[in-house]
Amino acid sequence: MSLFNPMKAIDAFLFTKCDDFKKNSTYQKMADFNSTIEHDSRDLFNFLLSALFFIIPIALTLFLFLKNSAIKSNIAKREQVAQEAEKFLAIKSKTLSILKPVLSNPKINNQNDLLNQIKSVAGQLPSSKIQITNFEMAELGEGLSKVQANITFEGAYNRNLAQFIENLANRKKVLFVGSRITKNVETDLLSGIIKIVHFSK
Repeated sequence: MSLFNPMKAIDAFLFTKCDDFKKNSTYQKMADFNSTIEHDSRDLFNFLLSALFFIIPIALTLFLFLKNSAIKSNIAKREQVAQEAEKFLAIKSKTLSILKPVLSNPKINNQNDLLNQIKSVAGQLPSSKIQITNFEMAELGEGLSKVQANITFEGAYNRNLAQFIENLANRKKVLFVGSRITKNVETDLLSGIIKIVHFSK
């Protein structure tokens, strides 16, 4: 149904009522009264009748039309908001599904939390010689946090460092973004920095 179909129905209703009113005895009395009054007064009276039977219905029709347009505009805005919300939820769901393989638990809230989690998988690596530097944390919403930091270590043998890195990746789901490792030729021990990214919720 088009937008103007309800208006046509209203117009038909109003004209029908006008025709019915003309058949009424009250209308005949008004017509008789109109024929008895003077010309100037008759013009004023006719104008008032025109306002009553035409201007007022037109104004009412216009009001209904504008109200209908406002309602349609409001519905369109609500539909747009709903579509944007659906897009947001779809993006959120996709993002979480992508992050799920690298999402760790429990959530990291500060630098000490991260240090404790790192030391818990140190294995044979001296935990007293593991530190966290350049700690940065960002809340991504919905309880999701992202941490960027450097792990510094000293006194590690090759096999111990390899096991430590494997534990970080598999058990703590740490992502490695860079490293700088040096070897002491006299002691055969490794020291250095491992740059990581870590997501938790």
